[in-house]
Amino acid sequence: MSQYPTQPPEPPPAAVSPLGYETAFPAPNPAMAIASLVLGILSLLCACAPMINVLTPVLAIVALVLGALGFRQARGAPGGGAKGMALAGMICGGINLTLFAGMAAYLLLAVARAPAPRIATPPVVAPPATNPTTVPAQ
Repeated sequence: MSQYPTQPPEPPPAAVSPLGYETAFPAPNPAMAIASLVLGILSLLCACAPMINVLTPVLAIVALVLGALGFRQARGAPGGGAKGMALAGMICGGINLTLFAGMAAYLLLAVARAPAPRIATPPVVAPPATNPTTVPAQ
């Protein structure tokens, strides 16, 4: 037995911020903000491609949702976290969703106002008229 009292266990080490000082809370994971930014940019690129532009609204909506969640997560983080990436992802997704909705509305109005196609029918030709007073030549 030792004559000195035992020491309490040491607390876990604090996280070190990029600025060099120790913080009490670990930095949050900016995965949602990064995913929002990547999906927002990808939705803008898909809008330009002719065959895969149907993915645009799906990617834009997911970018908006992940951006909102990432922004909320980064808002409470010391130093701001990844608020900028989350905000940029939400802006890209919102702009793209608005453009897609406008383009879809324009196409629907254009189809609704288009004249009905005309079916070409051959003209009706009347049989030659015969004069009952004329006598056939013999």
